[in-house]
Amino acid sequence: MGNHTATSTRTCDALLMEACKTYREIEKLYAAVLGAISDVSPTSVDNVRASLTVLLRDAYTFDSAISEKLGMASELAESTKALLQQREDILRQLHRCNRTLVNKAENIQSLIRHEINGMSKNRSALKGYKPVEAKKKSIIRNSF
Repeated sequence: MGNHTATSTRTCDALLMEACKTYREIEKLYAAVLGAISDVSPTSVDNVRASLTVLLRDAYTFDSAISEKLGMASELAESTKALLQQREDILRQLHRCNRTLVNKAENIQSLIRHEINGMSKNRSALKGYKPVEAKKKSIIRNSF
């Protein structure tokens, strides 16, 4: 292995390790959201969204650099292959977590929609039970 190839492998491996680290951070963020999904405040959602945006931007930067390095490599070192497999496993797990998170969020959204519809129907029903005094518009109009 030439000096340039060894340096390129180390650089690619370092990028892969950083990408894996970033994806693990995203996984931790997903786990935290899944654990507290039923009582998340709007502020928490905004904070998670901001953190996720930063992590995804970092992951994109690492992945772009990795793609560039891999495109220049004639063959992959065993360490690089192992790190690529690790990255693939993490991404597969992230996909599962994301799917679970989306399903739970959709279920909560459906329950909230059902509650709002029920409350709306109850409100409409209550409008029919106004007291007689409420139906009078004003004393002056009633005297005409």
